Amino acid sequence: PHLKIFSMFSSLAPIKKIFLLDASGALLSTLCLGVFLPYYRHLIDLPFHSLYILATIASIIFSYSFCCLLLPLKHPAFWLKLLVLLNLTYMFYTIFMIYQHLHTISHLGLMYFMVETIILIILVRFEWKGSLK
Repeated sequence: PHLKIFSMFSSLAPIKKIFLLDASGALLSTLCLGVFLPYYRHLIDLPFHSLYILATIASIIFSYSFCCLLLPLKHPAFWLKLLVLLNLTYMFYTIFMIYQHLHTISHLGLMYFMVETIILIILVRFEWKGSLK
């Protein structure tokens, strides 16, 4: 069964692999922000509603990426550029939210969101380059 999954992945077009990577990351963010971090909210000191707003945005990005992965796309570069825009919106909203709660967020929470922002910057650059091919 593992070989079958690997062969399915390797047969994907490069742009579809980007959508798969993004969908995986967005799903992980959705779970972290919507399930795990609210449970451990006392460690990061960010309000529930802030975590749930970010989780909702991440779930929308997951849904979008997953649909782009599964559906045949006539102009995949256009849809990838739209994904870049969604990810940048999420990233800037995250930065805004952190700035808004800078006086209450813990160092651990700040580290989590800094790492997520760095990953997003790398991902957006990768997606943008993929959309230009």
